[in-house]
Amino acid sequence: MKPFNRAGITTRPAYLLPAVNPGCASKDYAGRSKIVPLPNDTNAIANASYYKPGTPMTDNIHLFVRPPKEVGGFFTIEDAAKNVLAHGRTIEEIGVEWRRIDTQKVIVEKLVRQGHGCSSQLLNLS
Repeated sequence: MKPFNRAGITTRPAYLLPAVNPGCASKDYAGRSKIVPLPNDTNAIANASYYKPGTPMTDNIHLFVRPPKEVGGFFTIEDAAKNVLAHGRTIEEIGVEWRRIDTQKVIVEKLVRQGHGCSSQLLNLS
């Protein structure tokens, strides 16, 4: 499918257009578009909460790992607003991203992990 028809109007599906759905596409290091999956509508298999000392509880950050709805889908790491922060095809891939995000929050951003839970040892943050 060509991205534009003869009149210059896009022929791509709406979910692939960043202007229509800004959380759907992003750029990689080479400047190419890459597709970020939509949030999963499944129960979380891991969660973690973070806070910054001295800030109100409303500023707490809650993250969730959600499995794919169908076979071949993506595991996603999402915040409370259902923004996809990372994704992976396997639980091992998402486990690496889960730990990377936890390390970023705790060490770099100086947040305190308030609590966490998981149903897989690959997602355990202890």
